[in-house]
Amino acid sequence: MTALRLTPVKHTALGFGAEGSGSEWHRPESGFRVGQVIDDRYQIVELLWRGATAHVCRVRHHILGRFFALKTLRAEWGRNPELVERLLREARALASLNHPNIISVVDSGWLPSGEPYFVMEYAEGVSLDRWLQAGPIDADLALEVAIGICDALEAAHRLGIVHRDLKPENIWVDRRGGACSVKVLDFGLAQVSGQRRLTHPSTTQGTPEYMSPEQASGVPADARSDLYSLGVLSYEMLCGRLPFDADSYVGLAHQHRYAPVPPFRRWLPAESTAFRLETVVLRCLEKAQEPRFSSAAQLGQALARLRARSETLKLLPAVVRLARSPLPAVQSSSAPPGLRRLSYARLLCWVLVGAFLGGLIYGLLSY
Repeated sequence: MTALRLTPVKHTALGFGAEGSGSEWHRPESGFRVGQVIDDRYQIVELLWRGATAHVCRVRHHILGRFFALKTLRAEWGRNPELVERLLREARALASLNHPNIISVVDSGWLPSGEPYFVMEYAEGVSLDRWLQAGPIDADLALEVAIGICDALEAAHRLGIVHRDLKPENIWVDRRGGACSVKVLDFGLAQVSGQRRLTHPSTTQGTPEYMSPEQASGVPADARSDLYSLGVLSYEMLCGRLPFDADSYVGLAHQHRYAPVPPFRRWLPAESTAFRLETVVLRCLEKAQEPRFSSAAQLGQALARLRARSETLKLLPAVVRLARSPLPAVQSSSAPPGLRRLSYARLLCWVLVGAFLGGLIYGLLSY
């Protein structure tokens, strides 16, 4: 049985119609209406996402003609000091992160009704959550997504920002043109180093299915907590299901803290290419923080090595075919009789094959 999302509101990533986007959006108390213009430049086009305390709409800039995403608090929460401060902190955190794998903030302001808002780039593509509905993802593609998320985390952690809520709904993937572009969204629960905590230190923050053991215990999260959540995401991408499944928050928290992670072989056939990522994923999912990767940079290096090996393995059949292909003989009067008709080109190909295999074996043994 696939694990249920226990969060009361699913945070659908930017670009899709969201839950609750019906008539309530047009009621006067919502503070918005389609066609309304904010600050004389942002015209509301549609609702993208409605959460428990905030919502995001697609807007069109009057002068530039471009689409953006505008996030603000729902009207009933617009006077809540903690939520106002959290939204402003999210805007500042995103504004400080200039990275291609993190959604960027371009503007901010206050609505006439008093709620703060900020404007983000409008991301194209689909949410990782939508992809996972179809089952496991190809190992090479899952690796590219994990590398994109890891790069985003490295940039955030460098500035002392811990996301604390990585999950498929907060990951946006665009594969137009054959490339794989990844964006990390929703820093609403992010903790910035040096800032006063908005909740009690023992308060649990995050989404239960992707929460690290220390978060489930009420211990403050650090950068390694995000790496655990990335491990859960990677496990789900490769195996098509979450590592832990329970029908209550207490059950999930207990499993994150104490239950062993099921090996890939429980869910995947023996010929699956996902097994080459298992060691890295399981290291991310260590219960204690110390055995995990020490930083997103270290995890990124491990993922980059996996990608390099994968690309190298793809080249091996072509190199072997080239080495076996018939080539014209090369005469050499100065060579020994047994080598006079040896193809120098073929010899070179076999030297390359040997170097390739030697490097591959060395890389596997040195990991």
